[in-house]
Amino acid sequence: MKMKKALLLTMLLGLLLGGCSKNTSQTPETPSDAIQVISQGLNEGKPAVVWEAMPSSYQTDVTGLAHTFGANMDAEIYDKAFGMLGKVSNVLKTKRDFFLNSALMKSTPIDKEKLTTNWNAVVELFTAITGSELNKLENLKTIDIGKFLQKDGTKILSQFRTVASMLPQEGNPMDIFAGMEVEPVQSEGDSATVKISAPGEEPQEIEMMKVEDKWIPKDMAEDWSSLIANGKASLEDMAQDALAENKPMVIAMMAGAEAAIDQLAQSETQEEFDKVIGGLMGSLMGGMMGPGSMPTR
Repeated sequence: MKMKKALLLTMLLGLLLGGCSKNTSQTPETPSDAIQVISQGLNEGKPAVVWEAMPSSYQTDVTGLAHTFGANMDAEIYDKAFGMLGKVSNVLKTKRDFFLNSALMKSTPIDKEKLTTNWNAVVELFTAITGSELNKLENLKTIDIGKFLQKDGTKILSQFRTVASMLPQEGNPMDIFAGMEVEPVQSEGDSATVKISAPGEEPQEIEMMKVEDKWIPKDMAEDWSSLIANGKASLEDMAQDALAENKPMVIAMMAGAEAAIDQLAQSETQEEFDKVIGGLMGSLMGGMMGPGSMPTR
């Protein structure tokens, strides 16, 4: 992935977790400082720096999207999904050896030695997510993810970083922030260009502009209005008949998956465990071939 796209994606991911939060850090005065503060904060496991670097109107826009999602998503499906994640976390915690010796693990590109060493981080990642404020749809209607990022988000990022080290590629993708260097190229008024260098990446020049005293990538600023408008349209246009048409099928699929998870928890032999895993994966693959839209209220 090009560095420019990676940087923008990181910023957007932070925004999609965002809510209203008082900026507790000093606003960087230069575009180079703005990017450096974000990269340093993410390298230190502080995702809130992404949110704090955003213009206040952008925070308001994203907060609106989060609250709208909370108001339109189906609570039964959302909360049931998080309940299932909690059960998965328990199975990961209690059936580690069965997982590590399963046919599923043997067919994945993940390094088994790394997975064994970092198994607790996988469990803790699930635990951090399921124990966070995201675990109830009702919470999203009023969520302040600026605060979320400072607390739950920090826990999640910490475990994610460890888990990411096991992905089948060279190095941890989060390490890009450790060696990132930012140099000013030119600056005039509210516009500037910076050059970003990171280990393993070709240097990239990024155009920046100031919005509400915050330096952000020019591409983001130019696309922001349409991005938010499309997001609002998607959330507000959730068809009511999608609930009646798809919800029973989704609930049935989730019930089947939950029953399989319960069986995994009760498995006493590797053979029993593998049989359930095989059936579960077959059901999930079959479900992916069906309608993909998520029901709404």
